[in-house]
Amino acid sequence: MIERKMIEHGIAERRLINMNYSELAKRLSKLTSEYFANAGFENAVVGLSGGLDSSTTAYLLADALGEHRVIGVMLPSHATSRQDLEHSHLVARSLGIDHCQFNISDLAHSLSSRIHGHGLAPQDELATGNITARLRAVCLYNLAARSRALVVGTGDRSELLLGYFTKYGDGACDLLSLGSLYKTEVRELARTLGVPRQILEKPSSPSLWHGQTAERELGSSYEKIDAILRLLVDKKMKPAAVAKRVRDAKLVESVQAMLAESGHKRKMPPILRP
Repeated sequence: MIERKMIEHGIAERRLINMNYSELAKRLSKLTSEYFANAGFENAVVGLSGGLDSSTTAYLLADALGEHRVIGVMLPSHATSRQDLEHSHLVARSLGIDHCQFNISDLAHSLSSRIHGHGLAPQDELATGNITARLRAVCLYNLAARSRALVVGTGDRSELLLGYFTKYGDGACDLLSLGSLYKTEVRELARTLGVPRQILEKPSSPSLWHGQTAERELGSSYEKIDAILRLLVDKKMKPAAVAKRVRDAKLVESVQAMLAESGHKRKMPPILRP
């Protein structure tokens, strides 16, 4: 079962017991439909990257709202591979959703170049990648405003807890349909929903620069990271006990550090009251 309350930023207590992915898909679809109805919106805008999370989100939205109410948006940059773009179009065609494509390479390059003189080094991949992610958010929200739609984010619980997203970039959205599910769980949900196998099997990557992969940056596989997160966050075990359980103290320390350092990403900006 999945908890009835919509989960905010993937950090609420989980109630996923005796996981049945067919039932999970139905429950998430129902919750998504209810959220749109309560918010007074009919249409959804979702960024399609060709990756696991965005594809699964699109499939879930099409099931929850109907394909005629979902708009898929491809926003390739210089780092987007041909395969990812092909997979994005494959998802849109398979679902029969309305979709469009805008290449933002020139925008990202122009903005990055203009601020080099203000502290951004020409080869700073992370800073340039964050610019790209935030430009995508601008495009998605502009299209959503014109379409009377909500922007549905594609982040999963693993990414949210680790802070593995760009603040006000891919983290900017009105709803996180997959925010309660770890990456490994999203993969199983995707199989249930019928996401194409070639998308299921390829390595996860934000594709903000060439050669970027999530597991290389995070330092381990999602299977290991998710197992540690379940113990640290869901079972609230002490890091030392988790390290003894998984026999990898260095990885546990790294995951614990990412959890602590990314806390600000999961909160609204504080208001100081003098």
